Formats: sequence, C-alpha cells, structure tokens
Amino acid sequence: MLFSFNFEKSERMSRIGSIAHCKQIISRSFAPVLLLWLGIFLFSGFRPAPKNPNVISTHFVVNGVCDQCKKRIEDATYIKGVKFANWSIETHVLDIRYDTTKTNADIILKAVADAGHDNEKYRATDAAYNSIPNCCRYRDKTPAPMK
Repeated sequence: MLFSFNFEKSERMSRIGSIAHCKQIISRSFAPVLLLWLGIFLFSGFRPAPKNPNVISTHFVVNGVCDQCKKRIEDATYIKGVKFANWSIETHVLDIRYDTTKTNADIILKAVADAGHDNEKYRATDAAYNSIPNCCRYRDKTPAPMK
C-alpha cells in the first residue's frame, strides 16, 4: 500500500465515498455547463462574414524580375478597395482581389505602371521606369509575354 491513513476503516470509507460523490457531482454538472456554453456559442449570432458580391478576383500580366519588383508591384496595388494582391516572379502574373464599388482594374494597373512596371494595359513612363533600381530593369531583359 503506497498511502496509509490514520483513520479507522469506516471513517476512511466515508472519506473515499465523499470524494467519489464530489467527482460524481462535478461530472454531472460539467456536461450541462459545457452544453450551455456550446449552445451560446453556436446560437449567439456567430456566423462567417457573408461574401461581398462586389469583390472579384482576377489576374494581370505585369513585368518585373526580382523580389524588389514583387514588393514594389504589390505595394502599388494596395489602394482603397484592394483586398489582396500577389505577384509571381516566375509567371509574372498579378493575382488580385478587389471591391468593384471602390476601385477598378484601370486604377490598379495605372498605379502599377506609375510604380515603374509595364502591364497588360499601361506602359510605365520613362521617368517611372528609370526610378526603379538597375537590377529591376526588365526592359533590358526578356519581358513576359503580354496577353
């Protein structure tokens, strides 16, 4: 026996019985409390946000060559209404999600061109293109094919 008690046998049994009784009470009261909290959580109005029908996803070809270009292109797209932008160095494709009530493709592509990157619709001005670092000069390299 690992533990020894100095109680008489009947006293020890009543203590063990009271511990078992406490465990029984806790287990009986825990399930209803758990169900109550679960019900509150599920029926309290917790719902995923509804999808906005004005938010669309699309993609555009944008010229660039490196991680600096990626950052510059993605930073240029963060204007009011743009929810997500990701430009791929390998494919030269800009995946974008935006709210059509707040912006449009022309505004986004113009912002990218103003940052110095040619795209499907706009060519960057010479001043904007010359402002990007020499390692990013994609016109001197093989450009991505435009759509």
